[in-house]
Amino acid sequence: MRIDEMLSTQPLLEMSYSRKRAETVISGLEKPINDHLLKLLVVDDDHVNHCVDELLEWLDEVAEIRLKPDNKPGPASFYDRILFDEPFGGTGTANVARRIRRLERQGYNVRMGTDLDIVVERMRKFHQTFADACSRGIEADQIEPVVNQMMA
Repeated sequence: MRIDEMLSTQPLLEMSYSRKRAETVISGLEKPINDHLLKLLVVDDDHVNHCVDELLEWLDEVAEIRLKPDNKPGPASFYDRILFDEPFGGTGTANVARRIRRLERQGYNVRMGTDLDIVVERMRKFHQTFADACSRGIEADQIEPVVNQMMA
């Protein structure tokens, strides 16, 4: 079977990993995911569509992960712990401020009047919603509305 035939006729399967390997893959995506979420929340930029496109690719990669041996999604706490609790839990405002400072040093036009507590709360809500959706087996086309909800 050729690739084009497989892509057009076969449902695409999720990636099944051991729990440890899944944690490693998601941990490797945590920083770019959260940095792009921050860009969408606090940066005035003409490249919003580019940020959203990249973010959707990374989120889709997280959402397609299934855990061995039963090839099922992890619990919501699995995704939320890696993507929000570890980088921001308990020190959310300080860690978000550090990342925003880094974005500013990289030349991004940060909206200075943005309330950090609101940013942390919006990120927390996004990650809870996304983690819950991942645990239920969210499909790629269902991720963008979750991102759009955070930006609204």
